[in-house]
Parts: sequence; structure tokens; C-alpha cells
Amino acid sequence: MTNRLVGQMDAARDATDIKRFARWEALSAEITYFVQNGRVGLEIMKWLEPRAQEHWEFRSVRPKPALRVFGRFAAAGVFVATHAVERAPLGNKNHLNWEFAKLESEDEWRCALGERIPFSAADYESYITGDAAEGVRMDT
Repeated sequence: MTNRLVGQMDAARDATDIKRFARWEALSAEITYFVQNGRVGLEIMKWLEPRAQEHWEFRSVRPKPALRVFGRFAAAGVFVATHAVERAPLGNKNHLNWEFAKLESEDEWRCALGERIPFSAADYESYITGDAAEGVRMDT
């Protein structure tokens, strides 16, 4: 995780709003599950279009509000999560807010990794090593 995402998570842990605290704790648990090689698929980890830009979203849908964690892969099995955004303000998939979120992710990537080029592969399973498959749902 980049410093920005760590800061977002720390701020949520310090929140006096119990719903916000619980929401971000759920995200933290999902990220932990992912990092510890939990089974994931397109329901959780989605390669964003256009694929050549190497942007990904980690989808956390429960409890509401749904969150999207943006990031890129530094290597096979090494996802660098840059920041989280609530899903609703992103709008539909063609909305400009998605492009802004991707640009923010690129900025965070550069802050964390400089000019390193994101990992690139032809298929989903090459990115998420271990228990990855396009049809798998998170089974926590």
C-alpha cells in the first residue's frame, strides 16, 4: 500500500463514526485475505479498460458504501494499492471520475515507485499468482 492508502485507512480508524470505522475495517480484512493468498477473481480484482494502461481495481462491496482500491502490479503477485475511492461518486464506467481516479493512481505510483513501469502480462492468472481465476468469488 502506498502512503496515501495507509493514511486513508488510519484516518478511518480514528473516525468517531462507527459505520465509517467498520466499513474501513472490513476493507482492511479483505485486503489481508487477498495478501494471504485468498482465492480471488473478477468479482474482487478487476483489470480496468483499456488494459494496456495497467490499471486495476480491488472491489470491496460490503458493507455500504462500496469502495474501490486502485492500483497496479509491480510484478506477478505484487499489487501496489494506491488509494481508495467510494464507488458511487465514480459514476458509470464511462464517467470522467474513473479517469481521474486512474490518474491519481498513476501519481501515487510515481510517488512510491518513481518511473518504474507496471508489470504487464496477457492474461489475468499471470498477475494474481496462486488461487486466481476469472470466475472465482471471495469466500471469506
